[in-house]
Amino acid sequence: MHSLVSIDFFRIGELTYKNMLNSINKKPLKAVIYTPNTIIPPEPERSN
Repeated sequence: MHSLVSIDFFRIGELTYKNMLNSINKKPLKAVIYTPNTIIPPEPERSN
């Protein structure tokens, strides 16, 4: 089985920046931050 994993590094960096900014400004931090999941199912194998 093959699969594809896509990691949105830009979004992760953006959320990390916002969390660090909240920390500097003494605002509460979120315990967990999720980025959206995108599932791309594998294509069925073709038989010749």
